[in-house]
This record gives sequence, C-alpha cells and structure tokens, in this order.
Amino acid sequence: MTKVRNVALNGGDLAIIIDTDKEDIKGVIMGDDGTGAGIRIPSVSIGNADGNLLKHWLKSATKEDIKKIKFNINFTPP
Repeated sequence: MTKVRNVALNGGDLAIIIDTDKEDIKGVIMGDDGTGAGIRIPSVSIGNADGNLLKHWLKSATKEDIKKIKFNINFTPP
C-alpha cells in the first residue's frame, strides 16, 4: 500500500501497480502492508506485458491524449 499511498499523496486519482516480474498475475491479490488505512483512491495491479504496453503508449502520447484517458476497471472480489 505504500506505492498506492505515494500516488495518492502526489495527487493521483488511480494507482496502477505494474508487476516487474514476467509472471501470470491472475491469482495475485494486492495486500495491505500495514499502511493502507486512510487511502481513498482505487488501485489495481497489472502484469508486466500490459504494463510495458501502457508505459510505451504514455511515452509517445501527447498531453492532450493523456488528458483524455479513461480507465474502465472492474473490481471483482474472489
């Protein structure tokens, strides 16, 4: 939750945590490291391949493109 808190403290509305390992994250659940109290932004973890696609797009996107980003994320509890 430290990463999510850092995003929130810096004005972010959504934290996207990118897995640095090239592994299947379908069964991975982000846990609270003890610092999660008071965090009020949603967060999601995505795999390395999807994260690299997102980072690549962000590097080539214009400021206007970035302002138009809309994420549709569904949170489905196990």
